[in-house]
This record gives sequence, structure tokens and C-alpha cells, in this order.
Amino acid sequence: MSNEQRRRLLDLPAETLHEILRYLRAETPSILPSDLCRVSLTCKRLSYLAQEHLYHRYHAELETSEEPTYQLIRTLERRPEFKALIKHVSITCSGHAWPVPVMRAATEADALIGAAEVRGYPNISALWHSLRSGLGDAMSAYLSLLLPKLEVLNVRGAEVCADVPSCVLDVLCSAALRPWWCGLHGFCQLSVLELTFQSFTDIPGALFTIPSLRKVCLGNVYFATAEPSRWTCRPYTSPVTELSLRVHEYGAPEMRTVLQSFAELREFRLDTLRVPVNVARMPSSIYPALETQKHSLERIAVLTYDCYSYKPLGAWPIPVMYPMPSLRDFIKLRGLALTDAALVGNGTNGFHHWHNEKTVTLQYLSKMFPPSLECFSHVTWGGDYHETFAGVDKQGTRDSRWPDIWSALAEKALFPSLRKVKQLYYTNNGGDWDLLHEIWPRHTGKRTDDTVS
Repeated sequence: MSNEQRRRLLDLPAETLHEILRYLRAETPSILPSDLCRVSLTCKRLSYLAQEHLYHRYHAELETSEEPTYQLIRTLERRPEFKALIKHVSITCSGHAWPVPVMRAATEADALIGAAEVRGYPNISALWHSLRSGLGDAMSAYLSLLLPKLEVLNVRGAEVCADVPSCVLDVLCSAALRPWWCGLHGFCQLSVLELTFQSFTDIPGALFTIPSLRKVCLGNVYFATAEPSRWTCRPYTSPVTELSLRVHEYGAPEMRTVLQSFAELREFRLDTLRVPVNVARMPSSIYPALETQKHSLERIAVLTYDCYSYKPLGAWPIPVMYPMPSLRDFIKLRGLALTDAALVGNGTNGFHHWHNEKTVTLQYLSKMFPPSLECFSHVTWGGDYHETFAGVDKQGTRDSRWPDIWSALAEKALFPSLRKVKQLYYTNNGGDWDLLHEIWPRHTGKRTDDTVS
């Protein structure tokens, strides 16, 4: 057998070996995945090459055990060069980081906040008390302060901490406002941020000023400080291009201030699913905020309270919601997802669209959609809790009617760029998409994974 035929794995160039290791990392997306560990133990060269991939991603379920996170921190203390390798952190908190709340010793908390990367944090006293109390939010904040090359941060279930609404949120805002003065690394490579809070949390404008940030998803939030005099993100300066909000409440002026912060917002999703049923949330009230980004928005999803009835809902009357105004001025809009309340309203006029001539409703939609629209999704409630009340219009009536309406579309000129119309549902489980069917050009009933393409 010739030497050419007997080439070994280690004879491959480093770039090729990195591709192989990157594939193993993608197959097992948790820190220290077993296959990568085995490869790293084979020889010195593969051990050196595998380090970048072994520490690329860290995932922890703090409500189960905090030991893996402390083990990682101890490793970073011994091998500080590993801090720059961790790019993706995903942490799930649930109350305390331990199944039974355990106070850490003061000396342990002292040792943690003694790290050079942490000492400049302005609210270090709140962090110290939260670490002692075993809050997973504090542990997430502490770990993020150690990682200068962090690109993706996902914290679910962040808690309210002593003196600050959330340690993670406060660390991010402090780093954005005064990173070098505080001695913080500034999260200069953070591009994706996902924060879901256990209790409703006010979001300051400083969060959106992190220069590298591009995609932000926030759950259980509101914007109490979104007034021009108090909002710390100047108009059209934020680099964020994708924003997803699951809000507790919102006001039209505050939401306009928030959306006006972005230089070029391309994707926006607003979920008001958890707003109490007795609180009216007008889909039309979000329009002034959307209008500030009509020059750049390519995808919009507005998920509003979606209940139809002429009768009172329990103790409260069902709020009459007015539909969104026309979006024809949104010249770049290619994907749109709306509830029926946002699309046609849930008053008397909304009901008429399921009983009028199909062509009348299609004409209405053609005046609402921009010529650039390629994909539209009808969004309806995926559960039945509001349908248990007397007099509520069943979603099935509307769901079956929309395919019937779209089947009457004969004039392509009404929607010059439209390629498909879909039907999807959302549930009370965080407002996630549930089922999705393509109903036009033909109703196939086929389930697909993309929502607004």
C-alpha cells in the first residue's frame, strides 16, 4: 500500500479537522459533549484543536443543579485562557438555583466577586447578596461577566434580585453605558440576546445600545421608562435588526419611543397573549410605533387578544378592537402575521368579513397589504379557554372561512408579489407557534416549520 493510501486522520490540515470537530459540536450542542471529549483524549494535537469546540457552548439547568456551573467557574479560574472560548451561554433559572434554597457562605460569595472582571460592576453589593441567596439570575450575570467573547446569551426565568430588577439585565445595561469606566468587557461581541423573566420587568433603553447586538427576544416585559426624557437610547441609533417582545402591557407612546430607537429594524414580533382579558389592547395602537420603521421592516407579527363575541365575557365586556391601518407604505415588507383582531377587528365590521362576498374581503385585504408582501399568515388562538364563555364566536368558523375566501382569488394583480398564505395557531405556552398550514395557492393542510418567510 502506497504512502498516499495510508494517510492518517492527523495528516489532514487543521482547517479540515476543525470542520470535523465543528460537526461533532453541532450534533451534541452542550458543553463537554461525549464525542468531542473522546476525540480530545486521543492525542495532544486533537486535544488542542478540540478545546475551541468543547468550550464553545454552555447550557445549564440551574433549577436542577448548580454544580456544573461552579465546576466551570473553577476551571476558568485555573485556565483563564478558556474564557475567550465560550461564545454561547444558555441558562434556565427557576427561583433558586437549587431545588431547596441554600445560602452560600459569605466567603464563597467574597471569592466570586473578587474576580478582576467583576470588581468594577457598580451594583456589586446586590450581586453579592443574590449569589449568597442562590439566585440563578445572579449566577448567569456573574458568568457573563467572565466571558469577553460571548456572542449568544439566553437566560430563561431570570428573577428579581436585591436592589435591581435582574442582575443579568443590570449587568448588560451597566456594560452598555460605561464599560471601560467600570472595568467591564462591554459585551463587544454579543449579537443575540434572549431574556425571559419570571415576573414582569421594566426594560431600560440602555439595553439596546450594546454596539454588537442584532437580535433581541424579551419575555414578560414592559417599558415604564420609555418616555423621551428618560429613555437612554437615542432615536435611530440602536443596531438591533430583529426584535421579539412578549409584553405584560404597553402604551402607544411608549412603544413608539422603543421602536424609534432602531436604525434599521427588519423583523418585529409583538405578543400580547398574556395581557388580562379585561384589558383592551388595540391592534391599531401599535401602528404609530411600526410606522417609525416602515422604511426597513421586512417581517411583522402582531399577536393580540383574539376573542369574538357580541356578549360580555364573564364579568367584563369584550373590548372592541379596531384593526391595523393599511400597511401599504411599508415598502420592504415581505412577511406578515396577524390575528383576526389585528387584521379585521373584532367588532361588527370584523364579523362581516366571514359573511360578506369573498371578493369584498379580498379587496379589503389588497388595500391593507403592501405590494411587496410575499407571505401572509392568519394567526388564531390555539387553545379553547376563551371559548368556554357563552356567546364567543368559535375559532373553527373563522379558520374554515379563510381558505374559502382565499380560494376565490382570481386576480393576481390584487397581490402582485404574494406567493403563499398560511394559517397558524399560537398557545398560552409562551406564545409559541403551534400548527401551520398552507391555505393558498391551495389548502394542502401540510404542516411546515417556517412562519413568516
